[in-house]
Amino acid sequence: MNDEPRGTRNGEQSSEPVSGPIDDGAIPPETTPPLAEGSELGATARDDGDAVAESSWRPADYYASPRRAPMFPRWIPLTCGVVAIVALGGMVAVGAFLRSGGLAKFVAIAFGQANAEAARMFDADVEAPARKAFSNSLLAVRDGIAEGEISLSSAVPVLQELQAATRDGKLSAKEVGELTATFEKSLAAPAPAAVPAEPPVLDL
Repeated sequence: MNDEPRGTRNGEQSSEPVSGPIDDGAIPPETTPPLAEGSELGATARDDGDAVAESSWRPADYYASPRRAPMFPRWIPLTCGVVAIVALGGMVAVGAFLRSGGLAKFVAIAFGQANAEAARMFDADVEAPARKAFSNSLLAVRDGIAEGEISLSSAVPVLQELQAATRDGKLSAKEVGELTATFEKSLAAPAPAAVPAEPPVLDL
């Protein structure tokens, strides 16, 4: 007689339901294996727990925490404000200087410096009368610009021509004669017309 249980053949489990009480102790409980101390999963779990604990601050915890050091020193905002005020004041001063004829004075100073530098650039073939005529006409142009007798629109091309001639650090007799003629032509130009002042408006 075969001793195998009913419903089994060659060690296979029977699909028929088993009647009778079931022993709960026979079924092992589902357990999670402990995480190793140095495992990556364990470290991630601990980090997540710490992040949750740190993010759950209360307002009282915020005000009770020590004060953090500022990112920038206190003098940096003050310095930026001072620099902005100085820059604004400089722009206002430059505007007032230009409106009061400062640009004409600046061009006149440039002509005076050019005259001092030209005295060291004359070639040996430049005779003394040509040098004197050059210097006198250049200084006359400078004075005319400073006094408003020569407009800036006619003085700036003359200054550019003078700079182009002295770029190589030398002034030949031909260049001196051409520049002297340019200076005299600028002096002969009519003076700029004065802008008439607007009559005052009377409130009646």
